[in-house]
Amino acid sequence: MKLASFEQRAGFEFAPMFENGERAIVDLEPLIGKYLSRDQLASGEIDPDCGCLQFQDGGVDIEPTTLYRYALRPPEASESET
Repeated sequence: MKLASFEQRAGFEFAPMFENGERAIVDLEPLIGKYLSRDQLASGEIDPDCGCLQFQDGGVDIEPTTLYRYALRPPEASESET
């Protein structure tokens, strides 16, 4: 499931939209916070070949299937992880 588009909202909060039209609002800090500062988030872009969300010219990326599962996980899954 490739990423079709995304919007950076506030800080690590992103709104990805996938090729199937599904959208989410998700905090990506748990996935990428130890690799990127808030200032580096503006480098976010979609890799045209694999459809992943990447930062710093591919230095940090989130594989599209991982992002899809993370963004669209059931609410009870996120509550049990804390």
